[in-house]
Amino acid sequence: MIQEEIFFDLSLLSYFNCYQLGNSVYEFIEEILNDEKLYHDYESLDYFLMNLELVKNIDKEKYKDIYIRNYVDDNAKSGVVFYVFETKEQLIFAFRGSEPLDDIDHTTAWQDWSDNFRMFLPEPTYQQIYTLHLLQSMKIDKPFSMTGHSKGGNLALYCALTMRQDLLNQLQQVVSFNAPGITKEIFELYKDRRETIEFQNKLTIFENENDCVSSFFEHLKEPIYIQSSLSCNNLEQLYHNHNLYGMKDFRNHEYQIVNKKTAVPMAIYYFINNFFVNLKASHLQNLVTRMDDYFDSDLSMFELYRVFIYHISKYTNLFEDIDYEEVKTITFQDLIERRKSKVILDKVKQIQPKDAIKKAVDAVNDIDIHKITHAVINNYELLVNKTSQNIQDLIAQNNDMIRHTIEEIRQRTKRVGTADKEDYLH
Repeated sequence: MIQEEIFFDLSLLSYFNCYQLGNSVYEFIEEILNDEKLYHDYESLDYFLMNLELVKNIDKEKYKDIYIRNYVDDNAKSGVVFYVFETKEQLIFAFRGSEPLDDIDHTTAWQDWSDNFRMFLPEPTYQQIYTLHLLQSMKIDKPFSMTGHSKGGNLALYCALTMRQDLLNQLQQVVSFNAPGITKEIFELYKDRRETIEFQNKLTIFENENDCVSSFFEHLKEPIYIQSSLSCNNLEQLYHNHNLYGMKDFRNHEYQIVNKKTAVPMAIYYFINNFFVNLKASHLQNLVTRMDDYFDSDLSMFELYRVFIYHISKYTNLFEDIDYEEVKTITFQDLIERRKSKVILDKVKQIQPKDAIKKAVDAVNDIDIHKITHAVINNYELLVNKTSQNIQDLIAQNNDMIRHTIEEIRQRTKRVGTADKEDYLH
């Protein structure tokens, strides 16, 4: 059996482009560390610098006898990228996970995110089908293993679950890191295979205790939860916990195992698996179609961030009355409490006259939501980027817009409620 740390390192290296087939992994690491253009292009990105630091700390000596046998780069079309590494005993397929939208020239990576949203639909995604096709079309003349981080880990797990039986017989291990699970329909379709002891023994699933992406969908096997080396109190920290450097103590078995995930990933787990995936098929399809529109629009990563925040606000009502100071300091626990309050309010509304409620809801329209969310996002941008000397004046203007819009909504709702009360009494 191959050491877990080797799967960790190869999953990390899968995020870097191949320089030369046939090179040893030792040489591959050397090329990465000596690539001045790579550093120049991405030195402004925190996640790249932290991944590069992980690469620097790899014990290169143990990779002199592992070679790059094959490299599949379909990034510009399907988004699928993976390596086939070769040892004396076996092959190791290392699948690349979803990449941040290309901040350099914006030519790739939108395919990953478009495909990710399709995971909410009952059928396999294109990346899953295409990866399985490529795997089954290759000459695999040795026992082999598979690994990957995030979507890369999901592709490894999906291929293991659905591959031909003769390949499954050759499969030695699957080791995933912070990978989303398998959607319920596929999970049930392959029930006979996934429940066998032989199949279960091939799987090792590692998850950061603070990671939310691996909370999506169904686990093929009970994960091993790793204590995080990072805090997790806000959205930025949540993102960093998903990356491999959130498990930076993983090597040499220095990590600590914990019993379960922390509160935020668990809340996301229940939301995704108990509510979101059970929405009507038409609603889920509408979501996927909407996301396709955005990804096809050539929006930058920052612009897409604004879109996602807008929709989170629109469909959860978590942010509509938060002023600048609270936006700056709000924690996940505060958001959870706000969501609880929203649920209680919805229950109270259920006992009110339905027509009155419909008119009250109609009083809040997309224009209101857009104005409020736009101002909140502007506050966030000003806070993070600090691009203006008059930042406090601009924030005050945004907050005035938020307060004014909310007051308009309240007045409209109050007028609607009064009119319906009179009709109701009559």
